[in-house]
This record gives sequence, C-alpha cells and structure tokens, in this order.
Amino acid sequence: MRKPLLVIGVLLLLAGGAIVSGLFKFQTSEKVADLGPIEINKTETKTAPLNLGWALLGAGAVAVVVGLASKK
Repeated sequence: MRKPLLVIGVLLLLAGGAIVSGLFKFQTSEKVADLGPIEINKTETKTAPLNLGWALLGAGAVAVVVGLASKK
C-alpha cells in the first residue's frame, strides 16, 4: 500500500505544480461568423483554474505523507 500512495502523491504534486505555475495551457477555437465563403474563427488560450492546482497539491501532499507513514 505504501508504493502506490507515494507514486500517486508524487504525480498529483507534479500535476498541481504545473497548473499553479501556469505551465498547463490549452486552446479553444470558436466560429464567430460564417459569411458565405468567409469564416471568422476566434482562438483563445486558457489555463486551468488555480483552485484545481492547489487542490491537487494538497491531495498529493496528503497521499505522500500517508504513504510515508504506512508500515507496509
């Protein structure tokens, strides 16, 4: 039970750190207008919510501590 918790905890810490530091970004594309042969598209770059990153960091820290505290 110890190793899986440590691995999950480290992965959660890495994912949370990437979100909080702004490394995780994604783009959305939306069609604004379609005027015959002319199309107007809008592309936005968004980031994941910071609250999600902090929650992942907290859950990862708890998983690592529980993994280190477990005997087996």
